[in-house]
Amino acid sequence: MLVFNDRHFMRHISMPTLREFTQQHQINPRLSINWEAAADTLHALIGQNLDQLEETLSQGGLDAEERKALEHDLMLWHDDLRRAHCMSNSQAIQEFRSICAGDPMALTAFENRTEREIALWMLAFRDKAFRDAELHLAFQAKSNGKFWKKHLIPAGLKLSNEREKLDQFCDEVTKLYKKVGAGKSSHVEVSERAKDSSV
Repeated sequence: MLVFNDRHFMRHISMPTLREFTQQHQINPRLSINWEAAADTLHALIGQNLDQLEETLSQGGLDAEERKALEHDLMLWHDDLRRAHCMSNSQAIQEFRSICAGDPMALTAFENRTEREIALWMLAFRDKAFRDAELHLAFQAKSNGKFWKKHLIPAGLKLSNEREKLDQFCDEVTKLYKKVGAGKSSHVEVSERAKDSSV
């Protein structure tokens, strides 16, 4: 799918999983859904609710603060479904299973679910583990390129979680990238991988 479509993605999700995800999501209080309706109509009901929220935005009449909050919730909904879509593959599922190896509730939830549904469940109920897997796969994808070889982190390096040292590291990274025309700041996010304790 070259352009991500959240409605298309939702059609591939079973109703129990979509209900769990929706009820955990920040946008849920804005939705009015009868979860007891026929299962084959619930995808359409969620879509209609989202259409109504978008229509409310286009009609105006909201004060600036409420408009901003609604725009944010709609953006989060779309972005979270897109993130789950990107993590709906065998490599990501392997990461999820590795991270949750000691989590019986998660392993039970994985049973009889598709890759898309496992990714949605992880995002709803294990968001930290989802983010760790997401960052690890993104790092792997980038570090396999030839331009990253010279910046490879040596094995056995002791990393610090102290804010002051991380800020110093950010400054050095910023200086490195400013040489090739990048911006004036950088951000460091540390994630620990459960599988082999790598960082």
